[in-house]
Amino acid sequence: MLTHSQRVEKIKKYAAKNKFFTVIAAAVILLLIGQVVFNKNDSDKKKVAENKSISSEEDTSVDTSINEEDKLTWHFYWSDLFVLVGFGGFCVIKIIQEKKKAREKL
Repeated sequence: MLTHSQRVEKIKKYAAKNKFFTVIAAAVILLLIGQVVFNKNDSDKKKVAENKSISSEEDTSVDTSINEEDKLTWHFYWSDLFVLVGFGGFCVIKIIQEKKKAREKL
């Protein structure tokens, strides 16, 4: 078995060779952290919207379009990530192949 320091060294070498992988991994981590932050903010907004809807029942002159806008929220699904990474990887592979063909023609 590898020790912790050997595994860390192995990961550092892999990250140094594969900058593209490192950038994608960092983007995914930032996306997940951002999702947690946005979900927390959304729950706070929903509480405020519920309080507004209770007060709007009492006051009939309140515009209902505000409540409709609060219902439209963006949700993150894991399938979205897989589709983006899959098709993004496919496109990158095709671009690299085209560049190789262009170099061979020169």
